[in-house]
Amino acid sequence: MQKLYFIRYLEKTTFIINNIEGLRSTTVKMMKIDWNTKKLTTENGALLMRHMEKYCGEKQGKWNVEMEKGSDVQAVQFVKLRALYVVKIATHEINNHKERVIKEAIEFGKFDHATRKKMLEEGINRMDELEIGNK
Repeated sequence: MQKLYFIRYLEKTTFIINNIEGLRSTTVKMMKIDWNTKKLTTENGALLMRHMEKYCGEKQGKWNVEMEKGSDVQAVQFVKLRALYVVKIATHEINNHKERVIKEAIEFGKFDHATRKKMLEEGINRMDELEIGNK
């Protein structure tokens, strides 16, 4: 089904219109990846972004997204990836609030470690409360 939607999208673009017939006859093959996990489902967004960032057409077994095997190690990696992507998105030139975000980050950094940790925990708790309220 996904292949069908992809083909329909490509039919509407002029860039690849001459290659549609070749794409129709191809078979979709799921790549086996070493870092695949079924336990960290909340990390799908970060993992998708990492895949898009690192995939350059490599064949199976040659693709390296720099993710470790094992959920404990991956959990730490995902924390770092989420932070990396938040910074990239929040400070991107297209963000109209970029200057305010940077200013607030600098101000946040002036607090001592214990205060920052408490503020983060409070923020996480508020997000959890909002999420529970939306279910």
